[in-house]
Amino acid sequence: MAELSLEKGLTDEQYLNLLSEIKHQGNDVIISPYFKHETEAKIQLSNFFHVKLKEEKDVDLLKKMADQTGSSIIFQDASMPLWFTLGINGSSKMNALECANFFHESDLFQKGEPDLMADLLHCANDQYFGDQWGLKNTGKYGGTIGTDINICNAWSISTGANITVAVIDQGFELNHPDFAGNVHSFSYDCESGISPQQIRGSHGTACAGIIGAMKNNNGIAGVAPNCKLMSISHSLTLPNNFIREQLADGIDKAMLNGADVISCSWGSTALEGTYITDAINNAVLNGRDKNGTKYGCVVVFSSGNDNATSVLYPSKQGNVISVGAISPCGERKSPTSCDGETLWGSNYGDMLDVVAPGVLVPTTDRQSALGYNPSIPIHTNNGGSKINSDYTNQDYTVWFNGTSAACPHVSGIAALILSAKPNLTQAAVRSAIESSCKKLSGYSFSNNASHPYGTWNNQVGHGLVNAFDALDAVGAVPPPAPVVYVKVINNSGNQRNGYVQIPNSRFYQSISIGPYTTSPSSGWGNPSTLTPGTYYTAEATIGSPDGNYPVYCSVSLQFGATSSNPPQIASWSSPWYGSSQNSSINLTIVAGNTYYAIVNLN
Repeated sequence: MAELSLEKGLTDEQYLNLLSEIKHQGNDVIISPYFKHETEAKIQLSNFFHVKLKEEKDVDLLKKMADQTGSSIIFQDASMPLWFTLGINGSSKMNALECANFFHESDLFQKGEPDLMADLLHCANDQYFGDQWGLKNTGKYGGTIGTDINICNAWSISTGANITVAVIDQGFELNHPDFAGNVHSFSYDCESGISPQQIRGSHGTACAGIIGAMKNNNGIAGVAPNCKLMSISHSLTLPNNFIREQLADGIDKAMLNGADVISCSWGSTALEGTYITDAINNAVLNGRDKNGTKYGCVVVFSSGNDNATSVLYPSKQGNVISVGAISPCGERKSPTSCDGETLWGSNYGDMLDVVAPGVLVPTTDRQSALGYNPSIPIHTNNGGSKINSDYTNQDYTVWFNGTSAACPHVSGIAALILSAKPNLTQAAVRSAIESSCKKLSGYSFSNNASHPYGTWNNQVGHGLVNAFDALDAVGAVPPPAPVVYVKVINNSGNQRNGYVQIPNSRFYQSISIGPYTTSPSSGWGNPSTLTPGTYYTAEATIGSPDGNYPVYCSVSLQFGATSSNPPQIASWSSPWYGSSQNSSINLTIVAGNTYYAIVNLN
């Protein structure tokens, strides 16, 4: 079995023509499509299907229908004898899905079902990943399937390696088992003005876990599970005579000690002024200094939890990403959203940029009952009734909430982008995140001069952040590998065709050529993938170390060629030794021997 990636944008006719071309490479070739669903990235159709008889005596009818479709009975289920599995082959008239439908719609059998293959496991094996609806929403808590940040696809591209996210918060437990290996060497307490950090509450550990908890088969998985987490601690309480100075100092220390992203799940109108604004401006303009080139820190703030029509300061600053919260149903979090927490709502308004998951969010907690679990039942305290108890493992909590929970999701996505594309400016990262958002149903989006990265809505900003599409927006997602069609012709006009996808520097494909061969034999089509985003030059040779039969042969390579899509790179011939375009090959070979078409990529 081999997987073949086709170019994007094919019409239905082009798609079917291409499948037909591949099918005619050999009688034993079976072509079956993949399907996508909002909860599954890839569902594969196998060569088998299942039929349930109405009565055991209907087996003769089953055999007759199998003959009509070119399928064959593989086996009968011993424990459920009405069930049979059938298979198709290269000569079958229909694929397995079409056969299953044919049997089912005949009304001669109870059931006809295709054998579909999918990944039955989550994209992370962490204990509570199934509860992390914000990463993979399967309808948890009555939510809308697929309303998530599309992290599973994103992790195939980036996991945040080599990127540092500063968490300016109440400090987090550096020794938490889900942070092992992900903790930055620098930490700082901006309230006392000294290193290391201090634990001044439970809020910071919860926020840090959403960003960077490891994928280690325990607990939860963070959005950027391989990033480094830097702790900048503060109590985040008012009144405090020097709080503006202290938080500004925290932002400065994060920037000066190598933070790429600065995550801030806090805000208040009481903080508004130029002190913190100047620190933010400095981080955005002068952060991430690489040999004199300043790419800028990505700074992310929560919008606030007052259900108000304007976001809090500093989230209202134009050079930060302002993040609101949504429910599992894809609504702005409000007292009437589907999560059932009636006592708060996400702030929105003119300066809101994006939204992210912000209620019933599993995350890390302070260890040994020092955090939210078990003493603070966040969900029920806010009027919710979806669940009534926290995890038995008190190192985690099941129901963290607020725009405080939404903000770290976006900070994690910023880390994924910078890990894949480390020389992007902070403005380019922001553009990628905001322009790639999923437009939520129930909201009307339109152009807004103050929000230039796509259409916008004052309740949910540009929409729900999408980690994979944000990576795609910066060119981090590799294009599908091109198909290489190989054609070998001898001097009698007989032709061999095959298709391959070249893995790296060299591909060997057996070709049996000779004056008696008029059609391809089995064995064609074992596609691999090209190294993504790499430009190649190709050289084609064909030959044998032995032989007595002189035959004129040519080898042509056609990239992405189909009957309806001419090759984008011209065909050429190559000599037996060496390479030159538009030259013929005179080989002495033995009729019927196996030779090798070799494609060298330099």
